[in-house]
Amino acid sequence: MTTVEPGASLDGERLTDLLLRLLLDEDLRARLAAEGAEAVAADAGELECLTSVDLAELDTTARRLRSQVWRPGSGGTLATTFPRSLRLLQDTGATESGLLTGFLGSPHFARFRLIPYAGPGLSVEEAFACFLLEAAGSGGCVTP
Repeated sequence: MTTVEPGASLDGERLTDLLLRLLLDEDLRARLAAEGAEAVAADAGELECLTSVDLAELDTTARRLRSQVWRPGSGGTLATTFPRSLRLLQDTGATESGLLTGFLGSPHFARFRLIPYAGPGLSVEEAFACFLLEAAGSGGCVTP
């Protein structure tokens, strides 16, 4: 049984950060499943949250997030938006799954804003284009 310090709860910003890390970092999710909350928690606040995580639901939610990022809107997928770029990268051994994983962990994805008024940011297509440019060795996009 895990004992958590009283009053160790995370504030909203730290909780949001932890949730995003859990959704975007496949290695973190795997460690949580294999080694338990105690092994991955950075502090008592994270431990309190991580002990309550339903691993199956976390995995389902992470897969849905990946799918929604890959298929923004109703106009197709990022693959249909950038077919030539993806084909060129796949010719060098890259996979769609690997590219998506790299994108989700990149600073380019961090610039993505789903809600336009949530602050300065890019659409998922713009952010992915910057990621592809960097992956192709073109240096990425100029950051304002």
